[in-house]
Amino acid sequence: MVKITHNAELLGIKFNISKKGFRSFTEEKLSLQISTVLFPGGTTIDPHYHKPIRRITGNLGEAIVVIDGKIRISIFGKNKKLVRKIIIKSGEGFVLYAGGHKLEFLETTRAFELKNGPFIFDRVDF
Repeated sequence: MVKITHNAELLGIKFNISKKGFRSFTEEKLSLQISTVLFPGGTTIDPHYHKPIRRITGNLGEAIVVIDGKIRISIFGKNKKLVRKIIIKSGEGFVLYAGGHKLEFLETTRAFELKNGPFIFDRVDF
């Protein structure tokens, strides 16, 4: 796991799926919670549900998880200046909490993108 910050603000976290079990690495207060899951065949998680609780967030958390392929992500601060570039590949992902981003698909890539909802088109290009 690699935390990416700018001016003491958490912009995002790069992660990989490499440790067995549930591995949560996001702070409880963040708008998008990410855990990696790796279990051997035959593992069972007991039946359960999550109580409905009203959750209010002020920002959009966005995660991308690569199934196969490779993506270069440029991460920008709120001032629209480049902070860092990272590459994520099969079994890795990135969650963005603040600032901006650019995606460059370096290979044919299959991935999941996840965001907290409800969906509202709020994209601002720069």
